[in-house]
Amino acid sequence: MEAPLSPAKTMKTSSIIRIVITAMFVTIVTLGNLRSADTDVDDSHWFVIPENASFEQLRDYMRNHLQAERNKREKENTEKHRANQLTKEESARMTKFREQYEKTYEEVCNRIESLPTQTKESKEFVLRQKWSQARRGGFLEQRIPELKKLLDFCDGDPDLADMRKTVYSDWFRYSMETASLSKLDQLFEQHLADLQEDPARAVYLSDTYFKQLAKLKPEDFREKMTDSLGKIKAIVEKSGNEKAIGFIPRIEGSVNFWPLDGQEMELKGVFMDGTEFDLASLKGKVVYVDFWATWCGPCIGEMPGLHTKYLALKDAGFEVISYSIDEKLADLVAFLDKTKYTWNTISMLKSKEKGFRNYFEFYGAAAVPKTVLIGRDGKVIKTDVRGFQLEQELNKLFGNEMDTKMLDPNAPAEFKLNFFLERFGRLGMTKEFSHEMYEAAIAFIESNTDDQKRDMASLCQMLIHNLEFNVRLQRKLAPEHQPLTVMKRLLPALENAKNTWLQEYVQTLEAKIRGHELPGKMMELEGILADGKKFDIKDFHGKPVVVFFYRAFQRPPLPPGMERDSKTPLQFTLEKLKSYHADYAEKGLGIVVYFSGKEHEDFPEPDETMKDWKITFAEDSIAGGMKNYWDYYGLSSSPTLFFINRKGNVVDTPDWGGHNELLNTLTTEP
Repeated sequence: MEAPLSPAKTMKTSSIIRIVITAMFVTIVTLGNLRSADTDVDDSHWFVIPENASFEQLRDYMRNHLQAERNKREKENTEKHRANQLTKEESARMTKFREQYEKTYEEVCNRIESLPTQTKESKEFVLRQKWSQARRGGFLEQRIPELKKLLDFCDGDPDLADMRKTVYSDWFRYSMETASLSKLDQLFEQHLADLQEDPARAVYLSDTYFKQLAKLKPEDFREKMTDSLGKIKAIVEKSGNEKAIGFIPRIEGSVNFWPLDGQEMELKGVFMDGTEFDLASLKGKVVYVDFWATWCGPCIGEMPGLHTKYLALKDAGFEVISYSIDEKLADLVAFLDKTKYTWNTISMLKSKEKGFRNYFEFYGAAAVPKTVLIGRDGKVIKTDVRGFQLEQELNKLFGNEMDTKMLDPNAPAEFKLNFFLERFGRLGMTKEFSHEMYEAAIAFIESNTDDQKRDMASLCQMLIHNLEFNVRLQRKLAPEHQPLTVMKRLLPALENAKNTWLQEYVQTLEAKIRGHELPGKMMELEGILADGKKFDIKDFHGKPVVVFFYRAFQRPPLPPGMERDSKTPLQFTLEKLKSYHADYAEKGLGIVVYFSGKEHEDFPEPDETMKDWKITFAEDSIAGGMKNYWDYYGLSSSPTLFFINRKGNVVDTPDWGGHNELLNTLTTEP
């Protein structure tokens, strides 16, 4: 059984991308939650909005009741996750709580807007929610017009003047980050006007301007930067605004940082052991400079993967220079003692004591992490490069050295785990790897089932999903790396695992094996239809059938007035099914829809074409005592289609381009 998500010659590329992205999203959600059965705990009482309430009552309900509870739970879950004590039931419960929280917040805002009397505070409360939605609304190009709509909404309303400044800052920054050179010049002139009106608020946006200017690199960009900096300083100094004037050193520093690409970087300081360091001494090596702090979550999150890269490539000439901006030396010492990272760390405090400049300020960094990758010639290759992008750059510089090092059987298990998580997670989820990589990952899981880290179960799941995606993308995997073969190979090891997360994944793995073994067998499937009648797939015996499994997921809410500019996977697949119905219904073709997640996405009202389809909603069927067949077959990609012949047996599913040929065979064979 393979779900037909593969690209086909007859299918538009945009449709493929939308469906694959959707399937990846469902997969990522599954990885985050390690899909679990519904918890028995009922949280519905938290989401009961007071009836006939005033603005103050609705506001207090959100802030003091629901928001306080969410913050408490988020803190508890984070602490448990860091201690590797978070159960899959707790994780699933938190996910549901977040989803319902967003819906409730939106409903509270709707009720506030409908109140007959509006105050400055009530207007701001609603606007902040819309502003938050607009900031999360997809790519920057999508956010910009939505933020502009909010600016128009604020215009002319004195109650929203302060909030308008906040919205304007976001709109202006996003506009700069996506501007062409000509547009950037226009925005800069507007920026100078903003500086005169409100220097303290506007000056920090200067960094965004210099960043985009360096990215576009006009021929005279150094001269342009110097000239622009002079204009900004003149306006700010004339204003006499102390807060804005205090920001000028950072603006001057950003002029040092953003043009670094292709140039040599200056960096000196003192390591934790007191040794003085000069970056020039590492010429001939590839160097990664990481500005960070112990209180920076994203910085700390990147370090395990970075340390894996460092250990794999240090003998080949890769160095990491960690530049800590911590102002409490004790915090830095405690962190380094606990983590045992083996690269060299510069202390900003120790360096300043020895008379070295503060390079964090020198390069105008407003936040951490701030990173720089330097080539063997001592010149900067790229700034602000991290994670998967860093790995791509290192692969260009070192070839397969990292893979060779980490696939060595003698490589430490802890470093291998981080290595495999990076390989099979994120963008590697749909990548095809070498035979050696797959074998090493499988063997690693088999031999480390006693490791209590939750990431072991995540790796197992990532590996399986990677293999499934490769099959759907019509890539020719070796027989021993077919998903079903690998799952059967891993199952005995997981059944005997001491890792509780792996133990819990066994049930999911057994379900996925059940689903993959369907071809040639009769499918079990029953449910409750909209009219309350029971449905059983056996009712179709003697007819060819298409079974469409779809699981909806929660999408980020769209800003007010914004519509999605493309079809959803549900819309796309229903159109396909309607075309199959038109071509083959007279030949006896039956269509079954198993829809899960109606709280996240509305299933369209069945039209005339769909009147004979059997449409069942998983939630209703489960409430009626029936199985959750999405989980029963271990499905993870939505949509998933199965084809059944007149004998009632599932047949191998081709890619989209092969559907009509298969349907023609199924509807004409006896």
